[in-house]
Amino acid sequence: FFFSSRRRHTRYISVTGVQTCALPIYVELTDRFTTQELLKLMLVGSSNEAAHALARTYGGEDFIRAMNQKAVTIGMKSADFFDSSGLDPKNQASARDVAIAMRAALRYPLIREITKTSRVDVTGRRSGRAYSLKSTNLLLASQLNKSPYEIIAGKTGSLPEAGFCFAQTTANANGDEVITVVLNAETHFSRFQDVKALTYWTFDNFLWPVRAKNQ
Repeated sequence: FFFSSRRRHTRYISVTGVQTCALPIYVELTDRFTTQELLKLMLVGSSNEAAHALARTYGGEDFIRAMNQKAVTIGMKSADFFDSSGLDPKNQASARDVAIAMRAALRYPLIREITKTSRVDVTGRRSGRAYSLKSTNLLLASQLNKSPYEIIAGKTGSLPEAGFCFAQTTANANGDEVITVVLNAETHFSRFQDVKALTYWTFDNFLWPVRAKNQ
């Protein structure tokens, strides 16, 4: 929900100078990509380099201020951001805040399209190197992404201070959507099991409003 569709996807952005906080580097720091390619690397492959590069084009610290202002505007009451990728341990948000952020982000058709993808393949404009990053959402290969269900979006994250975190939006055959957020799970795999169990329980037990016939 921090993406502006007015930015043209043919604009090239360098990831030079990105700080990765000693995490694995998935993208060469001297390479260049389009805005849409960086969005794919960030949303599908959880590339922190891509997130930092996109934020830098907005002005770095100005982007962080815009993030916090947007959080207030959409009702994220506990959120406070200090960097663009979520790596700063001072960042904070409640499960409700994360759900609100995901709901806001999925109002953009391009983000909904990207987040359904199981892998992203792009070529660096400067290096000519082919990059292939798989989605960090293991549930894309589960029964929860087969009829009558469809995973619309999912985003993982983890820090020692936050534990293993995961947020996902899942739809049923009627188009009803459930946003499930798990924070501070004990292990990498348990967050997926928790989200899957909570999502199934919600679809089985929530009484959905009756739609008008012509709606």
